[in-house]
Amino acid sequence: MEMMISIFLSFIIVMVLYFFVLAYGQGVANSVVMEKSSKLMESFLISVRPAAIVLGKLLAITMTGIVQMMSWIIALVISFAVGTMTVRSMDPDSDMFILKLFDMVGELTSGLFTPANCIMALLIVMAGMLLYCALAAIGGAMASKAEDLSSANLIFTLVLIASFLASLYGNEAFGGSGSELLDWIPFTSVMVAPAKILVGSFPLWKSVCCLGIILITTLIASLAAGKIYQSLALYRGDVLSPKKLIGMLRR
Repeated sequence: MEMMISIFLSFIIVMVLYFFVLAYGQGVANSVVMEKSSKLMESFLISVRPAAIVLGKLLAITMTGIVQMMSWIIALVISFAVGTMTVRSMDPDSDMFILKLFDMVGELTSGLFTPANCIMALLIVMAGMLLYCALAAIGGAMASKAEDLSSANLIFTLVLIASFLASLYGNEAFGGSGSELLDWIPFTSVMVAPAKILVGSFPLWKSVCCLGIILITTLIASLAAGKIYQSLALYRGDVLSPKKLIGMLRR
């Protein structure tokens, strides 16, 4: 039964996180690249450090996505709870299917969703959103105009799709065999770890280590986005190849 719950949670978390990251990651990239076409760009560079501009956009848009996700979850929980209490206060003997379903889910998940596990899973989801948005910021920093964003943001797109597919087909919850490896790769860990943490199959030390790896990777990606934006703030041309970009960053 625990495996069935893990499968359901894994699928829900992977799908929700994928679409949220896709939407807000593109938002971060668009915001970063649109700043370069602004007529006030020269004034910004004089008064604000370029790296601070991109990091501010990254944090602001990512936090917007996190707040929206949490708002939906809280609203969903409250609406179901209020609706259930209202129906039972009016008809305590009601045999509505949805009420029986809630009772069954409550019995199956009894003792699984501890406060500590919920907090740790939430932290990993939040860190994962920040990680992928930082990757999107790198693409936005590399593009000199909006038309180049699709090619510049290829890293973000490929990593997101590859992680999504790996989480679905490599996760043991779906019959895959690469689950242990996916737990330690930051880009896939954010999709497969929360469900395992919620059902209690992840020890605390492993949860903390996974969160630490995700945060370190996020920090590296954020610093790289700031450095690239600072180096290419006034660049107007085609998207640089990785070799040329690395050479420019070394100067």
